Amino acid sequence: MRKEPNIKVSQTKDELHEQFAQWLIEESAEKSVINIALAGGDAPMELYDWLSLKHKQTIPWNKFNFYFGDERCVPPADADSNYKMAMQHLLEPLGISADHIFRIRGEDDPDQEATRYGELLASSLPLVDELPQFDIVLLGMAEDGHTASIFVDQIELIMAPEICVASIHTETGQKRVTLSGSVIDNASHVAFIVTGSEKSEKVKEILHRQGDFQKYPAFHITAAEGELTWYLDIAAAALL
Repeated sequence: MRKEPNIKVSQTKDELHEQFAQWLIEESAEKSVINIALAGGDAPMELYDWLSLKHKQTIPWNKFNFYFGDERCVPPADADSNYKMAMQHLLEPLGISADHIFRIRGEDDPDQEATRYGELLASSLPLVDELPQFDIVLLGMAEDGHTASIFVDQIELIMAPEICVASIHTETGQKRVTLSGSVIDNASHVAFIVTGSEKSEKVKEILHRQGDFQKYPAFHITAAEGELTWYLDIAAAALL
């Protein structure tokens, strides 16, 4: 039976960011190590800015190991790189040491890199149901309902048995490497960070199970082994 997600609606983006930060403080107090998969996109980037500016001292960042939920197949210095964005907006400002950062090599062959990164995760994270388990997977959601780099026309990647897979952006043809839906769903906690009125229609369809909701990859993320939380600002939640 599909369980219902936790839905947290904030009046402003700053309120959303602070609510997530307070949850992260609580989580980090209870664990000695936290393995987190970072997301790309504008909403997570704004969250990273808030965390690095407001919570550099209040969260024990030395407990965290930082992985990535997906990556564009570009070099790490490219403007499109999720790794570059996370470094600039979160990891460098927090002073995270290199031995706590595990990037997807976007400059390498995507199929080979999907295999390599999958092997890294399998050897580094606890295994639950024979899959690596993150403590936290952060996700954004695009206007078309895709999440990570699992696109609407590649919905089969939600159920892929592999840990990581290669994908191709529907419109641009850009190659990506992404966690499979199986691994995302295996996390202890999955958190969607979604802001902006342009996302409100898809948020409504997914959370109320209306319209074409089954077509959207974000709908199929259920955190079967843990908790699922949607952090929404008032604009994204306007149609709920």
